Amino acid sequence: MARVLCTIAAFAFLVLSASTATAQPAETEIPGVTAELLELRASGGALRLAIGFVNTTNAETAPVEIKVREVVLLDSKALTKTFGLADQAGRYVAGPITDWSEGGRWWPKLPPKGEAIFWMYFRSVPPGTVVTVQMPKTLPFENVKVTEGAGTVTSPQQASSTPAGFTASLVSAERKGEELRVRMRLEPAPDAASRALDAEVLMADVFAFDAAAARKFMLMKDTDGNFLAQPTTDRGSGGRLFLNTVSATRLISFTFVAPPPDVTSVDILIPRFLPFEGVKIGSSGGAAAVRRATPDRK
Repeated sequence: MARVLCTIAAFAFLVLSASTATAQPAETEIPGVTAELLELRASGGALRLAIGFVNTTNAETAPVEIKVREVVLLDSKALTKTFGLADQAGRYVAGPITDWSEGGRWWPKLPPKGEAIFWMYFRSVPPGTVVTVQMPKTLPFENVKVTEGAGTVTSPQQASSTPAGFTASLVSAERKGEELRVRMRLEPAPDAASRALDAEVLMADVFAFDAAAARKFMLMKDTDGNFLAQPTTDRGSGGRLFLNTVSATRLISFTFVAPPPDVTSVDILIPRFLPFEGVKIGSSGGAAAVRRATPDRK
């Protein structure tokens, strides 16, 4: 029987049934932190993994290194391993990412009694396949059955930051010529700023993702080399936003390179947030006003 996991932002996450996941939270090498498999699900042409980490102590955790390339799905029956999706630069489609060394690393630093969700994309495997999920610094999750369809961790309308504290909500996503214009609303919790002292969103790492084709569509740039995104705290690295500067509702605008016309939905991936999954693209007239960036294709 599914049971309710702790709430992160506005989401209520359901634990997978005992037949598809470990019945108890797994031990980790981070003192006082447990991990729980939230889902391993085939949807939109990709396999989506989500693992929740919970700090059970009253102190902030000391960060440890988790190498994303070491997250592996092992099918012991077929004697095969499935590795995460990565782009041409070797960067994995996963989060949270602290730095891009070796394809991406996460140094989880959880606040007292805080939570975070690690997520990652893999090439799809048939639903019903039973695998072992190997996660660094965590005991493996065994006998996990791949499910299919909608999940409970991500949605096309809303995404929470991870660790929690901020909620982003979709306002619109429209195609205009060679542009994909996405508008959102960002809302902080009352104490969000104190929990986001080092939470930096680099606009260079924001992209729209066609999961079925494993293609990234990056933010466009203006003639000064700055990404077409706002708000930004400064123009470092082409634009970045420090979440600790967000103390009230802010409106967000992103302008991406538009995917081909036959792509009718994309995931929107923003550093420090869970993915927006399956955002439907509306269409309208207009032409691109700035030079087009080159999409990162796998």
